[in-house]
Amino acid sequence: MNKNDLINELAVKLNITRTASKQYLEAFEETLGDALEEGEPVVLQGFGTFSRWQQAGRPGRNPKTGAPV
Repeated sequence: MNKNDLINELAVKLNITRTASKQYLEAFEETLGDALEEGEPVVLQGFGTFSRWQQAGRPGRNPKTGAPV
């Protein structure tokens, strides 16, 4: 399911317009993003836990030439 599919499903299940559904989803994404930017984990019981994490840097290589990137 992609974002457009989710918007359509929400619109049908909530009996609202597709535009309103898109606004709700974008508000949810923005709220989730704001909380994560502040370093707060977001726990949605029965759905998932979202939190920021840092991945250590590592050297990359060009697969064609093997040269470090």
